[in-house]
Amino acid sequence: MAELPSAEAFVGSDVTESGFKTAQTQLIEFIGELDGRVSAIGGGRYGVDTYATADIIKSSLPAGTIIEVGNDPDPLKNGSYIWDGVTLTKSQYDPKTQAINASKDYVDQKAIFENGLDIVIQKDVNGKTVFVVKKNGKFYIVGLSNDVASSINLLNSLISTSNKSNLIEALDINGRPLFSQNKYGDLILPSIGNLTVALKALKNDVLSQNALNLPAAHLSGKYADSILTETMQDFENTDYLLKASDVNALNIFPHAVTMLRIPAITRIGKSKYLLFFEARESVDDFGKNSQGVATIDINETSGVATISNLQCLHAAFTDSENKLRTFMNACAVKLDSGRIICLYVRRYGTTEHQLYKRYSDDDGLTWSNYEDITSVKGSTGWNLLCPCSQGLVKRYGQHKGRIVFPLWTSGTAYITTAFRSGYVYSDDSGVTWHLGEFADYASASEVQCAEDLNGDMLFSIRLENATTPKVIARHSDLTKKFTMLQTNKSLTSATVMSGLIQGENKYDKTANKFQLTACRTMGRTDLLIHTSYDGGENWRTHLLPSTVNTSVAYSCIENISSSKKFLLWESDSTTNFKYSVVALSNLVNEVN
Repeated sequence: MAELPSAEAFVGSDVTESGFKTAQTQLIEFIGELDGRVSAIGGGRYGVDTYATADIIKSSLPAGTIIEVGNDPDPLKNGSYIWDGVTLTKSQYDPKTQAINASKDYVDQKAIFENGLDIVIQKDVNGKTVFVVKKNGKFYIVGLSNDVASSINLLNSLISTSNKSNLIEALDINGRPLFSQNKYGDLILPSIGNLTVALKALKNDVLSQNALNLPAAHLSGKYADSILTETMQDFENTDYLLKASDVNALNIFPHAVTMLRIPAITRIGKSKYLLFFEARESVDDFGKNSQGVATIDINETSGVATISNLQCLHAAFTDSENKLRTFMNACAVKLDSGRIICLYVRRYGTTEHQLYKRYSDDDGLTWSNYEDITSVKGSTGWNLLCPCSQGLVKRYGQHKGRIVFPLWTSGTAYITTAFRSGYVYSDDSGVTWHLGEFADYASASEVQCAEDLNGDMLFSIRLENATTPKVIARHSDLTKKFTMLQTNKSLTSATVMSGLIQGENKYDKTANKFQLTACRTMGRTDLLIHTSYDGGENWRTHLLPSTVNTSVAYSCIENISSSKKFLLWESDSTTNFKYSVVALSNLVNEVN
């Protein structure tokens, strides 16, 4: 077919006379050829290549002519058109139009998944159904073969019943594994294996490579003490700190006070401490006992201790069930924030015990209301969690910043053979608490702990039914296991609570060593100060001269400075508290 000339061939700015004549001739040939094709078709049908051609020739055709567009660049313009003499309209019977309408109808029908009344039908801008809510509450979305709830339940059943060890698997284009995630959440990489295990191994390897040389560190402490004591003058000031009669005269407890028991000291400043104690009406461990607290200030030069702010932390009372509720075994620690956290026990005889927590933000002048944290026992069924002496904030190891309180449990009933020692801890400044590990030593009760320079903790444990009533155990910061140490000597002959500290502290530069106090005899006399420079295996023992042949029961020890120690103990058959400020130079002559 001849080519149709463009409009520019007739009206363009550069049209010449000869060019105009050529275009005119071309147009005449095109119309003639087109007229021939119309005549050849007959029956009012006409075929063209493009819709543009149909639009040009329509006016020359009689009404009722059907024009077939068969090769337009836009596929949507191909099809059958009817010319009514005015408008060129695509036939509703055009195959493409019929196919599109049929597809829309099919999608809409498939969206109505079941018979019944539809409460909500949501359609898009093209009239297609997006989702349906049935009268039975089922929710259908186009693309799901069932309602949403059933689809989710099916997915859950596939996940929970799957026998696959991996939840996620990724393969490369060759079908080889790129990575996978197992049902425990571990990421598996082909070149590494289990990434979780690999990272743990790397962590342990780094820790081992950077591990502190403990023997050398401990030896440096021994050397430092030797140098320090060479020019140090002897010093000891021993006196009464607090008497039961003095406490009773203050009338701060709701009952008479005849005995002061279970002392615990917590360092809260350079030469400032808190003293926690039981104010007892009688000798009975389960009698009318209240929990007291006071502030101690020490003049380092004179060695004189003064006591102030004596108050009742929690008073004994008889409840509506006629049960005597008493309070005991306060244990405290000061955080770097300045907050002091105290744990103690509420009891009713041997059958009911609760673990309470209080805190102070003003160095013990005032205290918060108590909080019951007994739930830390979890599902153990234990009868008792009883804290001892003082807590600590870890300064070393992988759990730096963790708050630790040593304590013991009586098991599911108050039975001596079931006693076990361990600790509780908090990693969020005392908001939440967790059970730590407990040493499986039979009849292990009152306990104290101190931290070594590598993050391990040393535990001084009282054994109720053992030939050796005092044992030392090391708790590994890495393995979380207890190992009983074989000490070079017996640390006491009595089943008694002891004080234990590490020389390193945040208030002064002190030698690397552990120090422990205990009475010397079964009759609870003579205060001993044990010192270890090798992590608790070997101990040097010194006797506080002023305590020879005098009453010494439960005892505590704290630092004052690198050269002086603060000692506190139950005296006069546990009626009063005595103390001593003693220089290291007085602790040079060993005793057996």
